[in-house]
Amino acid sequence: MPRTSWGEMARYTVVMPPETVAEAFTQQIRPAVDRILASIHEFRTLAALRDALLPKLISGGLRISDANAILARADA
Repeated sequence: MPRTSWGEMARYTVVMPPETVAEAFTQQIRPAVDRILASIHEFRTLAALRDALLPKLISGGLRISDANAILARADA
């Protein structure tokens, strides 16, 4: 992957939209970004639950009914 320095990048011009256009764009994409962030948090929560419960389920240290009770308490 090519790398560069900030000084090198500063040599290039960048077109910036007017503030009103930037704000309108932000308003349009904000709901999608919010959904993405919520999905990331949900994924992390589900992954943590999986990582905590799966070894216990496989080893027989936890039964499905016990896991359901744990999940019900977590939702409360």
